[in-house]
Amino acid sequence: MKVSTIALAISSTLLLSACGGGGSDSDNTSSTQRIQGKAIDGYVVGATVYLDLNYNNKLDAGEPNAITTAGGDFDIVLDADDATCANYVPTVVDIPVGAIDEDLGEVTEAYQMIIPPSVIIASNTDIKNITPLTTVLWSSIERELRQDKQQISCNTVKDQAELRSKIKNRLVEQERRLAQRYGVTADELYGDFIASGNTELHDVAVALVPSLKKSYLETIELEKQYPNAWLANVEYYQGPWSYNGDPNDKTWHKEETVYQNLSEHESENIVNIYQMNDDLTTIITAVHLRHTQSLQRDDINFSYNNEFEQGRCTVKESIAQTSNPSYQISNTYSTTNQPNLAACRQINIEDSQNLNQQDVSIESNIDTTSYRGYFSYQGNSLNGGEQFLNLKGNLDNITADDLNVFNFISTDYSDTSTYSANAAWRSYRTQESDHSVNITKDLINNKYHKSEDYFNGLHKEYCSDDAINWTPTDNMNNCL
Repeated sequence: MKVSTIALAISSTLLLSACGGGGSDSDNTSSTQRIQGKAIDGYVVGATVYLDLNYNNKLDAGEPNAITTAGGDFDIVLDADDATCANYVPTVVDIPVGAIDEDLGEVTEAYQMIIPPSVIIASNTDIKNITPLTTVLWSSIERELRQDKQQISCNTVKDQAELRSKIKNRLVEQERRLAQRYGVTADELYGDFIASGNTELHDVAVALVPSLKKSYLETIELEKQYPNAWLANVEYYQGPWSYNGDPNDKTWHKEETVYQNLSEHESENIVNIYQMNDDLTTIITAVHLRHTQSLQRDDINFSYNNEFEQGRCTVKESIAQTSNPSYQISNTYSTTNQPNLAACRQINIEDSQNLNQQDVSIESNIDTTSYRGYFSYQGNSLNGGEQFLNLKGNLDNITADDLNVFNFISTDYSDTSTYSANAAWRSYRTQESDHSVNITKDLINNKYHKSEDYFNGLHKEYCSDDAINWTPTDNMNNCL
């Protein structure tokens, strides 16, 4: 009988003869194409190891996989296409009920362990250890990508240097948070703490396993509840629920995420985050609840978002042209002292007294350069904005041409007018030979921010008062 879970480790070596290091951005292909290693929790026999090519934490048809044998060994043979993806996707181990732990016996609760894609781990070794700590590291990145509504796959990570840079930066931040929390180095988070005799990390890993098991089992139940969802996931985690939260927060949270298409042109996203008690059996309070509906037509995109957080309800509705250039208007309403998300849905968006702000955005794409403008107006101070109140109720009567009422706002990046907005920014993104550049200027405070994303994964940020002389920074909030 399995009475406790110590850890799961995969000591995996990617045998692609062209090159080694897992941290390389190179596109590895060669004649020797296989991944070998061990699943260790004691040695686990009967676990399934696979490359998660589409980042959905499930073994799908066509994904290369193997079953662990005596000693926890596995050997995944790759074809040429899969070999090019090996560095860009997570490696997942599904441990089912009935698998055998050679030290502790039969596994009685299924669970899953994951290691991040090799390309985002700052290591030159092919040897990888998958433990509860590496799983928590990657799970936190996944949650943030879902919040960004970022769809990822082998191809998107391989082809988009900006996405790799974003994931790398987030992973480094999560490494720092966990290392600080447990008083270890980032390298130790990827180490084999059993072999090294690190009993403190060993105990941390043991404590994390129940949350991984609950996440895995409740995800299966949520998928049954939403059979048509392209993403249904439950995650239990200890730490801040938002990316900008206190890294020393040790509160347990449960996060439910559902993304599904309701029809060819309509979709909905559901994200529910709850604070849990320490044994993960009881919800203490709803921390953040969000429901978003999106609708696409030939000429417009519409979204309607309800959020509940600590008694505050926020409703945001927006409509945008699909043309180039395009104009968008968003309305934000909010009230306080509300009990739940259902109450948020009862906010009267027809009453302009509940309107907090209206935002007008513009976008124009010329060749490889994208230009954007953002203008925010408090209350109903936007001239012409009153005809766009209650977008949801009036959607059938609004056309893309109606948004041309805002074409008095120039799409020209060099235009410095604020158009009487309370806050105003303009930005542009362009591609250079080896990197992309994004420059944003605050039209009211006359400040600038620049970010550079290099195709090799390097990311840089700068502040400026004149867009000529730039000072390095690590936070755009220092600039604008």
